[in-house]
Amino acid sequence: DAQHELLEPAPLRRPRPTPRCGRCPRVRACRRRSFELLAFQPGERVLVIGCGTGFDFPHLPSGLDVVASDVAPGMNRAARATANRLGLDADIRPLDAHRLYTERVLRT
Repeated sequence: DAQHELLEPAPLRRPRPTPRCGRCPRVRACRRRSFELLAFQPGERVLVIGCGTGFDFPHLPSGLDVVASDVAPGMNRAARATANRLGLDADIRPLDAHRLYTERVLRT
């Protein structure tokens, strides 16, 4: 019966990059500029909370003491792979940011 026919699923298409997407040139340029404005100095310790896959790692200058974390073990593994690919010596570990106490937080 026509009312109960199964519809064919639409073919899957790869979505176009959106402004929130890491492939978007505008997002990359804004991210790069944000890190330039932070003006990190060699030897400084940087804590990247919620590092995900390591999307921010390419924007970090060399010579930093980087500690990165995500609550999800899979994201930590992906971040470690990104750091290795970039030659970034980062201490990547699981960490629940809700358990930290700090006076100021930078959310990227």
